[in-house]
Amino acid sequence: MLYVSCRKKKEMEQMNGMDGAEEKILFHGTKQDIIESICAENLDMHLAGSNQGAIYGHGTYFATAAKMSNHYTTPDPKSGHRYMLQCRVLVGKWTKGQTDLKRPPEIAESASDGYRKRYNSCVDNVLKPSIFCIFDHVQYYPEYVIEYE
Repeated sequence: MLYVSCRKKKEMEQMNGMDGAEEKILFHGTKQDIIESICAENLDMHLAGSNQGAIYGHGTYFATAAKMSNHYTTPDPKSGHRYMLQCRVLVGKWTKGQTDLKRPPEIAESASDGYRKRYNSCVDNVLKPSIFCIFDHVQYYPEYVIEYE
């Protein structure tokens, strides 16, 4: 998975310049019963929006603050523990998200050079994003599982 992410980062640098492949440490709240599956197979894009809806697009959601991701966790019925993932995420160039997006929109000025480019992610606030919606599973990988009460 890391190899694919490195390839994606290089692709983003070629399209957006060296500053256009920004990587962030972000958080993703989840349920205890799918932790093993996530660690083995990554987050499942097919479940996009299944927890709270797809406000910024039909992708996988990450938050800049663990406190925000806590709202998307479900306590384990036996232990009461909650689970969150700390993930490495290539956010690249972003734009404001919309509910109906299945992938990031095209960058308007990109058609002028004959090469159509897309944003890499969608966010809640373009100037100070706190939520990132990522549409390509090779742009993220879970690095740590955080278990807490």
